[in-house]
Amino acid sequence: MTLENIDAVHEMCIWYPDTFEMASTADDVERIFAEGNIPGMCGIEGEHQIGGSMRALRMIHKLGARYITLTHNGGPGWADPAVNLDGSFANDAPLGGLNDFGVSVVREMNRLGMVVDASHVHEATMVKAMEASRAPIMFSHSSTRALCAHPRDVPDSVLEKLKDNGGIVMIVFLFKFVAGEFWVSGGKVGAMVIEVADQVEHAVKKWPKSITWALVGITMVGSFLRGAWKMCLSIRSLPVSFCGDDSQKKC
Repeated sequence: MTLENIDAVHEMCIWYPDTFEMASTADDVERIFAEGNIPGMCGIEGEHQIGGSMRALRMIHKLGARYITLTHNGGPGWADPAVNLDGSFANDAPLGGLNDFGVSVVREMNRLGMVVDASHVHEATMVKAMEASRAPIMFSHSSTRALCAHPRDVPDSVLEKLKDNGGIVMIVFLFKFVAGEFWVSGGKVGAMVIEVADQVEHAVKKWPKSITWALVGITMVGSFLRGAWKMCLSIRSLPVSFCGDDSQKKC
């Protein structure tokens, strides 16, 4: 399935060359955008897909993958996840975040030029990944735990460490990772635009360069976000004193 999905991205670039082009580097992304096209890039969610093989990791990189999430729900055996395979929260981190092989995977990703993604991982894994990585890491779709007590979200202690790492957090517009009330009410309350804005404001206050956006392919988002253009509503909900007139006018 992993290889089939990577192949689909390559095929899109072949079928629609006037719209898509495969990008291997940051320079490629900037050039393709400047030419008016869309860069094709691949990311992999869950390192279980490399099957514990460094050779598989290197081959996936050669095929175009440029980031991998260390775990998904359930771990690959060398990294602790935030959520177990059965959907229950993982309270413990028996590997201490990453074992020795996990550290070597992070270092090999650094060498290859692949971004280490720490969404889905246990808090101990977040910390260990930052310690092991020689490059900035990212949280591709996580929010802040201070405002929503979900183990997938990033605690303030990790946001503080992210300053030294230089990484980013991409606030995700998914109910259960944004709105704390979602859990209080048994999943009956969804995030509204103000909750998303609160998440952005909190993350930036902790680490000003940390923030970007993640509107992932899921259905459990507020009706105000049914369409990528509507994320501008969240930006406009931020106080001018916080982000400035210029930031809001970009929408």
